[in-house]
Amino acid sequence: MRILSAFLLLAPIANGAESSGAGTIRETLRARIRAAAPPPPPADPAGQAAPPAPPPIILQPVVVAESKLVQAAGAVIARAEQDRRDGEFAGGDGGRIAKLGPLHLGSWFDRESGWTFLSLNPAPTRRQTEAAAERLRDLEGLLRIGTGKGADRKP
Repeated sequence: MRILSAFLLLAPIANGAESSGAGTIRETLRARIRAAAPPPPPADPAGQAAPPAPPPIILQPVVVAESKLVQAAGAVIARAEQDRRDGEFAGGDGGRIAKLGPLHLGSWFDRESGWTFLSLNPAPTRRQTEAAAERLRDLEGLLRIGTGKGADRKP
């Protein structure tokens, strides 16, 4: 009932029809609507061009890198994984087949003692020895570069 009576009271105001005594209500309602609404944007004359757009913002390039600690930890993990892969069994080179507690089951060749098939401390395989020698050569090259003796000379 209230909604219907409010509708009947405001319908002539919304339609713009004149009714007796409603002129003051319409004026106050329009004044409140104008006060609540934001002001209209100024009209641009057709002859004037739009103001120039501000220049684009150009940022300096940013280099993103991991911290030295993360790089060092990643290098240690990668080296341990490579050692594990180099120590695996291969037909002609030997290597570890399985690890049973502290014992290593596999085949290792040593010039002094010959072939070993079960060991507590197995000798490094040929691949592990070559990888260690390669790492040592790389480190020596870095040392020569760091001390300024030149990387092109061989020790």
